[in-house]
Amino acid sequence: MNNTLVCNIFLSIVVAAGFSVGTEARAQFVNGGFESGAANIPPPAPWTLTTYLNPSFTEQTPETLAALDLITGGVAKTVTLTSASGPRTQTDPGLGASASLRWPRFGNQCAIVNQQGSSSNVNSLSQTVTIFSGSVDPIDGKTHIRFVVAPVLQNPNHVFSQQPYYFIQVVNITQQTVLYQDLGVSGEQGVPWKSINGGSPTEIDYTDWQLVDIAPGNAQMALGDQVTLKIIASGCSLGAHYGQVYVDGVGATVPGISVEGTAPASAASNITYTLSCKNGAASSETGVVILFNTPSNTTFQAVNAPGMVNLTPAVGAAGAVACTFPGSLLAGASSSISITVNINPGTTGTIVAGNYEIHSTEEPLPLLGPKINTAILPSPPLLSGLTLLGTNFGFSFNDTPGSSFTVLTSTDVALPSGDWTVAGSMTEGPSGHFTFTDPQAATNQQRFYRVRSP
Repeated sequence: MNNTLVCNIFLSIVVAAGFSVGTEARAQFVNGGFESGAANIPPPAPWTLTTYLNPSFTEQTPETLAALDLITGGVAKTVTLTSASGPRTQTDPGLGASASLRWPRFGNQCAIVNQQGSSSNVNSLSQTVTIFSGSVDPIDGKTHIRFVVAPVLQNPNHVFSQQPYYFIQVVNITQQTVLYQDLGVSGEQGVPWKSINGGSPTEIDYTDWQLVDIAPGNAQMALGDQVTLKIIASGCSLGAHYGQVYVDGVGATVPGISVEGTAPASAASNITYTLSCKNGAASSETGVVILFNTPSNTTFQAVNAPGMVNLTPAVGAAGAVACTFPGSLLAGASSSISITVNINPGTTGTIVAGNYEIHSTEEPLPLLGPKINTAILPSPPLLSGLTLLGTNFGFSFNDTPGSSFTVLTSTDVALPSGDWTVAGSMTEGPSGHFTFTDPQAATNQQRFYRVRSP
């Protein structure tokens, strides 16, 4: 990645550096809400249950199905769960009533993959479907696969590759491409885990229901393509601790309110998140609130949510942004807001926004949005110390100590960067302060400079 600074020494210095309503068909998946099938037995075909054992996985980024290193064995511990009381009424027996998680998310039934499966047990629940017109969301015109999951993983604090986990993968069989894959490990950083018995040998980590949305683009997931969804849960590789995941609402849209965010894939300073919410339920919902927690290593800058009641942290502070809809969010309606945060100076790696949610009077338990990853770009060097001493032109800036920079020159700023001439390297003086002097500057009527890193 190049950071570019362009200087013209002839005369100047130049530095280059509302609501909509629509209808959505439920999905191409058969029994995606698990409302068919008897309680406490595996979901019926076309859902397929496969068992394995977990010898520990190979750590890599991104994590892949092959790197899970699954081996033959295991027992079936994936079943349909039934609630006579309707959605969001039943507790997980391991978590108890003090935890916020309630199942099912929608309707009267859901599935649980690898229910309290310890002894290195692994279960995989899968279904292969054909993408059809009902997979298209009329709001954005893209094909979608959406569903909600709620992992419940014991946290024995083993090394990362031995911990309980869950894994989700979507493969386009027709095009032989992986459309989506995501690994979640108990205690993993950047995930809005909740826990009971925190810090003890019996700690259990879980999240509230969270939305998963696969929409890679209509070329990557086209009408007529066959795709396979796999949802995997595993106990720890050492055998004493379980990992399980609840699943509900598999289809093109979920039958309730939801929120999902987008952001640039990379950024150097500010990140603007667009959060789109929709009501996939059959009736209007009131008291709808989007709650967005500023990601780690960022601070709040601005919110754009016209017509909503907004509570925010002070500019430059971290915290929660709450945006409340006035009146009702109609069935089938959608809207969007934007929130901008600033990356803290010196932060490197990736900013993960995974702690944002939506809830309403009718659905008081939160639904988390899909996590959003933004890679941090190197900040452009700040130009300072421009000098012109006799025939020698120079400039300087501050950057990360130990960095390397090459200076390029040209008499024509419009030339492609590959046609510029290397003039030399920046010299680091005091730690992180870089300078360059060009004794040949006066030999040209005008000369431009670019600084390239590395």
